[in-house]
Amino acid sequence: MITIKVILIGDHKRKSNTFYVNLNKEQPLGNLLKSLNLENYYEDGKLRSDIVIMINGRNIYFLDGLNTKLKNGDEVLIMPIVVGG
Repeated sequence: MITIKVILIGDHKRKSNTFYVNLNKEQPLGNLLKSLNLENYYEDGKLRSDIVIMINGRNIYFLDGLNTKLKNGDEVLIMPIVVGG
């Protein structure tokens, strides 16, 4: 079993923005999003352009995107891109 730390920024539907998820084995990031009911964060297998996901401080665009394998102790930060003035 592996444990992943998840930090959600800008998701007001949850009681806490930081929590831990236990998975049976290493899995792709996309599976974690499905298990958290965050499938609306991606379309056609690609992350929406207004969402940023970092794994251990690295943007998933520089990793393997939604196919990036999560390992024990990984920290996943999920946040919307905020613009405006």
